[in-house]
Amino acid sequence: MVDDFGGVAPMWSFRESPLVDGDQVICTPGAADAMMVALDKRTGETIWKTKPPTAASAPGDTAPGRSGDEPRRQLPPRESSEGSTPTITGSKNPELFVSEHWGMTAFSHPVPNGKYLVKLYFAETYNGITDEGQRVFTFDVEGHETTDFDIWKKAGGPRKAIVESVPAVVDDGELNITFEQQVQSPAIKAIEIIPQGDDADQSSIVRVKAGESNPFKDSDGNTWLADQGFTGGGTSPGFINRSGGRPGRSGGRGRFGGFGGPRPGAAYSSAIAIEWEGIRQYVQFTANALVGVSTTDGEILWQYSAPANAMGINCSTPIFQDGLLFAASAYGTGGGAVKLTKDPNGKISAEEAYFTSRMQNHHGGMIVVDGCLYGANGGNGGGIMTCMDFQTGETLWRDREGPKGSLLLADGRLYLRGEEGEILLLEPSSDQFIERGRFDQPDRSDAPAWAHPIVANGKLYIRDQGLLLCYDVSKK
Repeated sequence: MVDDFGGVAPMWSFRESPLVDGDQVICTPGAADAMMVALDKRTGETIWKTKPPTAASAPGDTAPGRSGDEPRRQLPPRESSEGSTPTITGSKNPELFVSEHWGMTAFSHPVPNGKYLVKLYFAETYNGITDEGQRVFTFDVEGHETTDFDIWKKAGGPRKAIVESVPAVVDDGELNITFEQQVQSPAIKAIEIIPQGDDADQSSIVRVKAGESNPFKDSDGNTWLADQGFTGGGTSPGFINRSGGRPGRSGGRGRFGGFGGPRPGAAYSSAIAIEWEGIRQYVQFTANALVGVSTTDGEILWQYSAPANAMGINCSTPIFQDGLLFAASAYGTGGGAVKLTKDPNGKISAEEAYFTSRMQNHHGGMIVVDGCLYGANGGNGGGIMTCMDFQTGETLWRDREGPKGSLLLADGRLYLRGEEGEILLLEPSSDQFIERGRFDQPDRSDAPAWAHPIVANGKLYIRDQGLLLCYDVSKK
């Protein structure tokens, strides 16, 4: 993929499953002149190569009005350029709410003994958080504890500035703050330590800008120290790195889409083969769009960019059923369905049937049963099992008893492998969440359970890192 085609691996390496279709093997290097390739399965010789799709002006990327979509909450706007910074509302100094320190367990800074007002600056700018309840933590400022702190909920949505003020008394020459994760890692934008009292020296105010590598002045002329005093965690510049590197890390990763390198054209999804009006094509969810490719020469027949998130982390396999193509991703995006049409000249277009923000499927996959699409809506902060009408996009039900996880359909039942490790047996229903069984595996690791379950010959196979478990699920 890299050596033969100049491919650029996505952030976490190539993860797609190659598609074997007749005598062809289809894979996605994501290179500038080889976004997808077809190889002869017997010899390995290249049959054709596809160039990456361009912007929305490419064939068939049409999106009529979305008035039919259910009301959606405010979502983070999609980043449109490399290194673009998020727009922050609610503060006359929005620059204070961009970079951050996340995952820390404590903060400390030497100060004279006395009374202080500690201001903690927050804003939810991570695209992986798409709703309240997905980042919840506790912080304690010199014995003043705040529990169940949810930035999204407190601020009223994403990218909205909020400042929490906490009084503190220091008697040991050091101001101390602790952080404890409840759901997802704690994250903070800045900390301001202001002396209190009639004789307080305002020139000794301490201002620390989390995530910044150098001191800077805000629009009021106040000087903020570079990131310091934190225990654990990491830093983020507060914008999406379109090149595929992880925010907050310096240096490149060579040909693996690091800072400064080329953006990968490939994502993590696997291609499918479909037949439509006698035309056989391969459908793949790339880093930039859902595309249809001719099986004979690799020509891009159509594309649809709405479900692709700004980070290029598109994981779930697309679905083709009942005349609709559907794809979805997380990071503040959602899912969209298109119908293919053909004009008198034979040109194929993908016309949007609907788009919904309530199916931000991360990587657990989606399944359609009896006209209903099932899948988890949510990103890195967790999610909720959701059922929607596949033809209209209408949400039929959502239930937190069904966790974010990977889905499998076998013998008329849905097997759900939760990200935390639980295994559920569900009865498909358009009316409500119906659970028919649940259990926890033995010897569970502490890693997220992302491997999809498999049922074969009456056996359920569950993998947890290096451990493979097999259960008899055959009818007795």
